[in-house]
Amino acid sequence: MDKSYRTYVGPEKFYDYIGAAQFALLCSCGLREHHALLDYGCGSLRAGRLFIPYLNPGKYHAVEPNKWLVDEGIAQELGQDILRVKRPVFSHNNDFSIPFNIQFDFILAQSIFTHTGKLLFERILHTMSRSITERGLILSTFFLGDNDEDLSDDWLYGQDGKKCLTRFKEETVRAVASIAGLYSCRIPWHHPVNQCWFLFSKNRDALPNEAQYEKLCGIHVLSASMEHGA
Repeated sequence: MDKSYRTYVGPEKFYDYIGAAQFALLCSCGLREHHALLDYGCGSLRAGRLFIPYLNPGKYHAVEPNKWLVDEGIAQELGQDILRVKRPVFSHNNDFSIPFNIQFDFILAQSIFTHTGKLLFERILHTMSRSITERGLILSTFFLGDNDEDLSDDWLYGQDGKKCLTRFKEETVRAVASIAGLYSCRIPWHHPVNQCWFLFSKNRDALPNEAQYEKLCGIHVLSASMEHGA
C-alpha cells in the first residue's frame, strides 16, 4: 500500500490517533449524527474516515485542494460503497473559500492555522464565522509562541508535503477571533505534536463552562513504543 497519503498530512505513527482524537473531541463538544460538519482541509480523511460513517447522509462536507489526497483516502481507508450511503460532499477549491450554501454546526480545522500567515488566518477565520450557526463551534489547532512568526497572506505548506510551520501569540489568536465576531476558548485537549486546541463561537454560552472545561483534556498516556516510533 502506498503510504504517502498518510505521511503528507503528518507523522504516520500518529495518523490513526490524531483522527480518533478529533472524533472524540467533537463528540465531547456535542457533535451528533444529525449535525452538519465541515472538515476544512480534510486531507486524506484521517478524521473523515470516522466522521463519514457516523454522520447522517449529506451531513459531512469537506474542503481539500489536493484531490489526490481525498481519492487516496477513499480508496485506501473507506471504499466507494459508503459514499453511496452517506453522500459526503467535497470541494477541491484552492482559494480558501467555503463554497457550500449551508450553515454548519461544527467546523473542524486541524493543523490549518499552523501553516498560514497572519493575514490568511484572519481571512479564513472570518469566512468560517459567516458559515456557522449562531451556536455553532469552530475547532482548530495552533502552535503558540512568543511572537507572530509570519504576517503574510501566504499558505505555508510545500507542494511536496514539506511542512513550513508558523506560530502565533495566544493574544493574537484571541484578537483575530474577536475581529471576526467570535468568542474564543483555549482547551487542554491533548495533541501528540504539541498543537493547542481552540474553540470559537458567535455565542459565548456555546463555549464550555468551567466544569466542562476541566473534562476537555483528552488525556492519553502514550506508550513507550509510540513515543519512540517503534
